[in-house]
Amino acid sequence: VGRVTQQSNRYTSRDIKIRVAEDHEVKVHVPSGTPITRDGRPISVHELTKDDVVRISGASDGDDFRADRITVIRTYDDSD
Repeated sequence: VGRVTQQSNRYTSRDIKIRVAEDHEVKVHVPSGTPITRDGRPISVHELTKDDVVRISGASDGDDFRADRITVIRTYDDSD
C-alpha cells in the first residue's frame, strides 16, 4: 500500500512511483492489460492521480516493482 507520487505519461511511460514509507519511493512498472480499479470500476493507469492511495499486487523487479493488479483504496482529498 502506498501513495502515488508520480503519475504515468500517456506518451512515454506506463510507470508510476509510489511512496511506501516516509523516505522511500518505489518505481512501479504497469504492463498493458494490468487490471486497475477505482470504486470497483476498471480505469486506465493514466487515470491514477498524484496522492491516490493504492494497493498493488505483483513482484519485485530488481529495485523496482512489476504490477499484476492495482486497486485505488482512497482517492486523494486535499483535506487529508
